Amino acid sequence: MKRFSIYFLLLPALMVLGLTPGEDKVLLEATVLNCGGEISLFKFDGVGFKHLESTQATEENLFTFNLEKGSPQILYLGKAKGQKLPIFFSSEEHLVLESNCVNIRNAVWKKSDLNIEYNNVINAIKRQKARYQQLQRQVQKSKRYPEMYAAAKKAVVDHDADTKVYIDSMLGVDPFLGKLAAINSYQSFITDPKGYTSELEHYGMEFFAGIDLKDSAYDELTFLFEAYREYATTFAKLGIDRPIVEKFFDHNLQRIDPSRPAYKNALGGLVLGLQSSQHPAFLVYGKRFFEKYKAEGQPHVLALEKSLVNARSLLEGGEAPELSGMDPDGNKHNLSDLRGKYVLVDFWASWCGPCRRENPAVVKLYEQYHDQGFEIFGVSLDRQKERWVKAIDEDGLVWNHISDLKGWQSEHAALYGVRSIPTTILLDKEGKVLKRKLRAHELEQELKKLFSK
Repeated sequence: MKRFSIYFLLLPALMVLGLTPGEDKVLLEATVLNCGGEISLFKFDGVGFKHLESTQATEENLFTFNLEKGSPQILYLGKAKGQKLPIFFSSEEHLVLESNCVNIRNAVWKKSDLNIEYNNVINAIKRQKARYQQLQRQVQKSKRYPEMYAAAKKAVVDHDADTKVYIDSMLGVDPFLGKLAAINSYQSFITDPKGYTSELEHYGMEFFAGIDLKDSAYDELTFLFEAYREYATTFAKLGIDRPIVEKFFDHNLQRIDPSRPAYKNALGGLVLGLQSSQHPAFLVYGKRFFEKYKAEGQPHVLALEKSLVNARSLLEGGEAPELSGMDPDGNKHNLSDLRGKYVLVDFWASWCGPCRRENPAVVKLYEQYHDQGFEIFGVSLDRQKERWVKAIDEDGLVWNHISDLKGWQSEHAALYGVRSIPTTILLDKEGKVLKRKLRAHELEQELKKLFSK
């Protein structure tokens, strides 16, 4: 990565307006289309964006901000609702960009070598992560073939070494950007096991080991939020139990002073990662975030309280919300009418291939356990009644079904936080959640345990 020089150039038009960069000022000049005459700067605030200031166009689609120069930081340009462009403010006094409010993240930098380099680092991190995931898959696939396995492991080691070289090169370009690159510094279990007996334990304890989280630069590196969100999402997707997750998360949070912005970004990343994956640990870390920051009164923080209330009903141990709706014949069915039985709430649709492929196995389980007290409550995300009815008949789904025929706008799906299908929730006889997102083979194992007691 070659070094670059930072240049400064004053435009005559700016001098006429009196907007000339000075030793203590940073001038941002943004030509942005379709913004309705106003645009704003925001600061990321842990789980949302805090408004800093707004400006009107000084001429057609031209917006200017004259900011006090300070330590390096990332701010965001855009509208309150919609995309926001991250902007790196550092040693440069004059930044110039062109974009469109509709897709402002596709901005073209006309003047700012550091922002061009910032984008390069972000893109490099994404490429490195994609490559790492590809190599890990190759390792798993080749375990039965010694020569291929050795080659796959060597490729992981080489990738980790290249990552370290890249981070060092970026530290030479700009210390702040180098610390941004270092967020992706995780050295894999294959490269450096450090005495851990499992890859899971290594990942959980060492993922952020290469970052000096005491460094105040990480207070401004909001990409730390993204790293912690990805970290949480990984564990949630793997279905790791809450006690194990809490051990890893607390270990990494304890490395940051709770009074610092870096802590808020890290905790916020964990919260959103867990919430989007509907992991039970969301209740723990969401409550921690809300209690710590609710006094600030930011809308996105206060909204967490409602999310936590909803989550208590949807996560394991919570009482599932009531579902009521009409079947194809116009008869009303209530989920609560099935109390006293084990119930599988099944969100599906006629157009959902994976749902339809699961149905034959689910039908067999229904036939096997129905007389023992097992029921299914089907909730369709269809829009066309005819296709819904045809799928029910073709697949032999003889249990109760409801749908509001609103597709992804289904109020039933929104109530249960359904973002993909098939989604299933297994309830106990009191209507409390036992398990979520069971595929047919997993459901079979759960039913065996329940009905063998």
